[in-house]
This record gives sequence, structure tokens and C-alpha cells, in this order.
Amino acid sequence: MFQKKNEKELESLKPEELAAHQKELMVRKAELLQKKKDGVIADEEQAELEDLAVYLVAVGKLAKKPEQQKPEQQKPEQQKPEQQKPEQQKPHAYVPLKGEENVAVLSLTRGRRFNPDTGEREAPVFTQKFSANEYRLFMAHYKSLGYTIEEVIYNPFEK
Repeated sequence: MFQKKNEKELESLKPEELAAHQKELMVRKAELLQKKKDGVIADEEQAELEDLAVYLVAVGKLAKKPEQQKPEQQKPEQQKPEQQKPEQQKPHAYVPLKGEENVAVLSLTRGRRFNPDTGEREAPVFTQKFSANEYRLFMAHYKSLGYTIEEVIYNPFEK
């Protein structure tokens, strides 16, 4: 069983420690994949493999973050707050269209979100709108239908 660290613990690790942790995870993943290939993987190990794939993606993103932050730290004076790039601007709150004020908007995924072998996204994210009754029914049954809620974009029913 791999040792999962929370986000704060991962962020506090030095780059070489993060790389070592990532290497340990890759070794464990290789062991589990070999068992799966041999056909002797237990249900608990299959679940661990799926969790490990998702966790490895998160660790990989954190490992790339320091490399991306270094150029920004070298030139903070050149970028003024008024001239921020579009990707750096804060997202605006969702404003519903006229007549859709009582419609919930969710970002969803159906099926397996990530491939446990590669860690890459498998199912596309899509946006769905729900009336009050549809929303209530969907919230009661979405897990059993195989959906995952990625983001609640707008929800007038829960305040």
C-alpha cells in the first residue's frame, strides 16, 4: 500500500524529495500493473492502482510547478496588475441567461475519469443544465448512474 500525502505535505517537500516520492509511487504502480498483467490482482490492489494513478497525476503536476514559477519570480516588475494575461485574470461568477435563473448548471464526467494505467484523463467533461426536479433526482442517483460532478457552476437551489 502506498503512502498518500496531503497537498500541504506535498507542497512542503523539496523538489528532490518530491521526485523521490514520485519514483516510489512509480515502482509501486509497476508492481501492481505486473500483478494485473499476470491476472493475480486482488480487488483491493485494483482499487489501490486506480487511486495511485490519480495521485501520481497530482504529484506530477506539483513536480512541474516549481519549474513554471521560476521565470515568473525573476520578472515580477515587468507585469503590472492592469496588464495581466487573460489566463491570470480571476474567473467571473456565472451569470445565468434570462429565463434560466432557476436552472442548475453542473460540469460532469460519465464513467472512469482517469485511465489507471496511464493516469491520463479518459472521460470528457461536459456541462449539463437541470431544472429543480431534475437536479433533485440527479443528486440522489448520480453515483449509481456512473457520473462524477467535476464542478458546480451555478446552483440556485442550495444557498
